[in-house]
Amino acid sequence: MAKTTTRSKPTTSKKTEAAGSATPDGAADIRMIPLDQLEPSPLNVRKVAANASDDAELLASIRETGIKQNLVVHALSESRFAVDAGGRRLKALKQLAEDGVIPLDHPVPCLVEDERNAVLTSATENLQRVPIC
Repeated sequence: MAKTTTRSKPTTSKKTEAAGSATPDGAADIRMIPLDQLEPSPLNVRKVAANASDDAELLASIRETGIKQNLVVHALSESRFAVDAGGRRLKALKQLAEDGVIPLDHPVPCLVEDERNAVLTSATENLQRVPIC
């Protein structure tokens, strides 16, 4: 099984630590977490599933270009993480692993936040959207 890796994190202010998402210079603390350590979060606020066509497009995009946006997770244990933001990306990655395109322990970029921020993070990602067209 692949080992979880972490980039070193600079000292942060209390305000930044409370937000749990970025360092003072704006750089996120992204950890590469093996895919087989990730699972959907019950705290994700999205209850309406995307349609099959949208999911197929996302799967094709990730298959072609890789994952371009990190997932946001909270720790369930030292080796298990719940995905609070990025559930569709997780589903696509799990499908690629099932199809043999990537290994089960494929490293996935994840921002690890405190569980207290899970609902806020999920709501922000799902509600703060503006159509691009």
